[in-house]
Amino acid sequence: MLQDQFQNELVALEASQKAARHAALLKMESAFEAMDKSLAQPVDGAMDHVITTQQAIQDACIQLGKVQVQRHQKVVRWRAELRRFQTQVEDLHLFEQWCERTEANLHLVCGKLEYVCHELNRIDATPR
Repeated sequence: MLQDQFQNELVALEASQKAARHAALLKMESAFEAMDKSLAQPVDGAMDHVITTQQAIQDACIQLGKVQVQRHQKVVRWRAELRRFQTQVEDLHLFEQWCERTEANLHLVCGKLEYVCHELNRIDATPR
């Protein structure tokens, strides 16, 4: 009997502890749900500003990348234009040398023509 009474008390104690644990578990779950709901609203409100700021930074980075690509393309075009210009300047330098040689040759021809004119005038000036 004592054993049956002890066993009945043990079963009753286990049942009451199980019910208390279940009630505590339900209370904890409802507390966690309430905490999640209460935390979610301020966190969501705070995250909106953070997300907006992050998107603005991301857009600025993308724009900066586009500008950097445009600048690089311009630099590449300017370098190519500079090389073409330098080639044209070298061609003009060769043209300048040709002009200087031509001028020197024309001065020689002018000198010889002046001599021929002088001789022709001298021949015309002499009596016949």
